Amino acid sequence: MLKKILKIVLVIFIIAILVVIVKFKLYEKFNYENISSIKQFFIDLKFLGPVIIVALYIGFSLACLPTIQFAFVSGYLYGAVQGSILAMVGMIIGMSSAFYGIRYLFRDGFQKKFGENKIVKEIDGYAKKYGGRAVLVLRTFSVFPYNLQNVAYGLSSLSGFSHLWASAIGVIPITLFYVWFGSLFSSNTITIKEMESMFSKLGIVIAILTAAMVTTIIIRTKLSKKKREEEAIEVKEEEKQ
Repeated sequence: MLKKILKIVLVIFIIAILVVIVKFKLYEKFNYENISSIKQFFIDLKFLGPVIIVALYIGFSLACLPTIQFAFVSGYLYGAVQGSILAMVGMIIGMSSAFYGIRYLFRDGFQKKFGENKIVKEIDGYAKKYGGRAVLVLRTFSVFPYNLQNVAYGLSSLSGFSHLWASAIGVIPITLFYVWFGSLFSSNTITIKEMESMFSKLGIVIAILTAAMVTTIIIRTKLSKKKREEEAIEVKEEEKQ
């Protein structure tokens, strides 16, 4: 009964966030052109500023919305050092909130409905076999959006500890990268066009790495399957003898 109530609350919460974003056009305010207009607002809030940013990390993570933009905002508002600390804290708490929220509310139902599915069982097997190492690679190279990864890990059998340490380490490069750009933009060291160019290049690099990683996984999976089939044939032949 409690889970049903919490599911309804989560759905209402997600809808409310989306309505607020659309109603007040926050997607226009949280961009590179308008970010200077909110800097003074957060600075005037003093210690409440970082608290709000962490709250945004948590809220967006629970709603399965992107949060990486808040790393840029953290760097822009508080500089490279303080911004990095704030962004890492917000990112880790946000991802953990989404992970445990999804696990508590949806894993049991997901397993009952799809637990015997071949693909689901295979993915769950990978989670058990590779654990945090797989999360570390996927987080580091941003192969899939973090918000989708949070859902996948919450539904899998991955342990909370493996998710925590692998995610905390894995998000360091991309988080610091965005914080650094935010601090550069704040000090007028880099222009919007230069920044967009750098992000485009980063996107191409990530796309190439993703393609290479997916190809490697497919090849290894096929080789592993072929090896298991050959071993099964050998076992049958030995039994016949």
